Amino acid sequence: IGTATSVSILVFWRREECTHQQGHILIKHLLSTTLLTMTAALTAWVFSEKILLAYSIDTNAITVARAYLGIGLLNMVLQSIYISLDGALVASKLQRFSMLIAAGLLAGNIIFDRLSIAYYFSGNDPVTPLLLIGLSTTGILLFAITISTRKILRHIHGWSSFSIKEMMSVWCSELGVYLIRGVTPFIYTYQLCLITASAGFIVTYQLALQLSYLFCLPLLASMQIAVREASEAESVNTNTAKWWQPLLYTGILPTTALLALGVFAGVPILEIAFNYHPASDHFNYLPVFFISCWIGQWGNIFTVPLRAKKLNYLVTKNFFIAELIILLGGTQLLIMLNLATPLTVAYASLLFTTAYLILNVRNAHIINQNKVVSVP
Repeated sequence: IGTATSVSILVFWRREECTHQQGHILIKHLLSTTLLTMTAALTAWVFSEKILLAYSIDTNAITVARAYLGIGLLNMVLQSIYISLDGALVASKLQRFSMLIAAGLLAGNIIFDRLSIAYYFSGNDPVTPLLLIGLSTTGILLFAITISTRKILRHIHGWSSFSIKEMMSVWCSELGVYLIRGVTPFIYTYQLCLITASAGFIVTYQLALQLSYLFCLPLLASMQIAVREASEAESVNTNTAKWWQPLLYTGILPTTALLALGVFAGVPILEIAFNYHPASDHFNYLPVFFISCWIGQWGNIFTVPLRAKKLNYLVTKNFFIAELIILLGGTQLLIMLNLATPLTVAYASLLFTTAYLILNVRNAHIINQNKVVSVP
């Protein structure tokens, strides 16, 4: 939710027609995010006892477990607010300040986590360290939210009224994208449990997925700036392609180089980074997986012109077709036909990212040719 809100803020913030509406853009996005995440958190809290019992938590520990879950739900709400504010920082061209806050969050969490672990291994009960970890995260997030808000308020250019209807068309589309991204891994991981593979394939997949996130960080960070610049240029009818060159040097090339390491040295990297040696039938999976990740990032790049024109619903539609129908549907078909192996599911992943790229390129080409794309 926070990431969807961040993208929505980037789309509107520096548009010429929205320059003097930044105050209301911020407030309406933050209120929408807070209300949605609080609704989800309160719903989970109401059913918290049943949730904990479903995970076989000892009845004697339910009280402590509910307290820890409550802290976690509170942190979920705060995290979504912080991520939204981070989008506003980047939109305000304060990405260095954003980076400092992110580094502070990381350092603070590492320090408190180490203190909590040391306390536990000193022979103390496990409850206090767990609560300390949760509450320290709450404190750190509140501090980050406070200083981010103060910084953003100093750079807001106006408080004119901003249409909630206009915001919803973009924000809801982005929520759709990240809902699909959030749900798909659960279903896909379950599907991978049903394929014919040596023991540990889920571990191989999860570690490869974690590596791909790290490898794609340069591009994901650069795309925030690209969306900001492209949206601003689109609003004044100037050359919207100016975002391309910075994205190439700061995002595409570094991410391509890192993913190439995964293609050609995936197994050694897993061995060195995680002290994990995948089974032999997993070897062919890794190169195809990282190639599909690379193609998928190109698909993400071509969402920039779509978002700049506020055609975010097309991004949602393309995600639905590619990820839900092609990836999950294709993998399920392989399972039903007893053809699901690490290599064949890798090819299904490759087909998914290729389709995602083609769909986004097609839509970007249509709007570049000034053809009409109707907004629903």
